[in-house]
Amino acid sequence: MLIDKNLSTPLYIQLYNNIKDMIEKEKIIEGEKLPSIRSLAKKLEVNNITIVNAYKLLEQEGYVYSIKGSGTYVRSPNLHMNAPYTEDGDMELMIGGILPISKDSINFATVSPTPEIFPIAQFKQALIEVLDRDKGKAFLYPEINGYEPFRESICNFLKENYNMDVSKDQIQVISGGQQGIDIIAKALISQGDTILVENPTYSGAMAAFQSRGAKIIGIPMKEDGMDLEVLNRYIKRHSPKFIYMMTNYQSPTTYSYSEDKKRELINLSKKYNFYIIEDDF
Repeated sequence: MLIDKNLSTPLYIQLYNNIKDMIEKEKIIEGEKLPSIRSLAKKLEVNNITIVNAYKLLEQEGYVYSIKGSGTYVRSPNLHMNAPYTEDGDMELMIGGILPISKDSINFATVSPTPEIFPIAQFKQALIEVLDRDKGKAFLYPEINGYEPFRESICNFLKENYNMDVSKDQIQVISGGQQGIDIIAKALISQGDTILVENPTYSGAMAAFQSRGAKIIGIPMKEDGMDLEVLNRYIKRHSPKFIYMMTNYQSPTTYSYSEDKKRELINLSKKYNFYIIEDDF
């Protein structure tokens, strides 16, 4: 039994935990193919998305890898990521090679809260307060660019903490980082554009850029940010549309950029006319 529909734990988390346990106990071994999404969903009598989410979580944590058109395969949980720089944009090793973590750790790479430690009581109270305050209006569609008082508070925060003059009309509230990346990809990328990213980087961003037909090139990371020597060389060679980067506590390395390196990146963007997409969560 891989899942129990009577439990409060989400079905995809149950499935993820059970498959992970089988991999760690070597009940299924490296290279073994997992059931197809459709066949497993039919067997367990669940929606396909349940299987997709479980497999995606396993892949993000390095327990499995997928081959387009072939399927999902078990990866040894002891393999470590050593993603090389690749000029041709082939970043499959990086996407599938998230470092394994111990059972007592909290994994921040999945961008999903750990179910066991999520503050359910506080979250429930917050929902009750909003419903008491706004009644049925809580279910109406908000302004397309986000709740106006919230956007105004962001403007004030940026002014007070970063001395940035931003108007509320320049703020777009999104449902999550992935939606923001998708919007940027659709707005800026044309088929064949070159995008430079940190290597390693966030796999969700990679998927968004690839879906728009971009050529993706990874720039090796140092402890203070991208390797500027390699970056300069490939800016000149490929004329990128933009660089996607995380300046503070980069995922998954946790490195932060030095002030000097950030200034140099801004200078390069002005000199060679490309955008900088800063994912600063």
